[in-house]
Amino acid sequence: TNKSLVEINTIINSISEGAENISNEIIENSQKINNIATNSESLKHKLSEVTTNLDNTISQSLQATQESTYISTQTKKLMKLSLDVTTLSNSNLTFAKKTTENIRKTIISLKSIESSVKEFKI
Repeated sequence: TNKSLVEINTIINSISEGAENISNEIIENSQKINNIATNSESLKHKLSEVTTNLDNTISQSLQATQESTYISTQTKKLMKLSLDVTTLSNSNLTFAKKTTENIRKTIISLKSIESSVKEFKI
């Protein structure tokens, strides 16, 4: 019976050691799970920041696109106005040439008239 008690004690010690080992593993696994949860929260926070940054980038890109479109539209209008001014300048040049020619012809006619008038002068 003494031998049986020693065997029982050995079995109990073995079970106790196993239970202690399992308990230590459970504690270690709990700590790992806790670390994973902490890292997950950190990742969640970083992901939220990235999402916010992406939203801001998209918003700024949209605004830049709209501003570029506005600038392009205004540039086209400016080019049209520039073309209109060039056309008007060309018309003015043609008018100025015709006016100059008419003035030259008028001066010639006036000189002819003056010459004719001088003939009739006594």
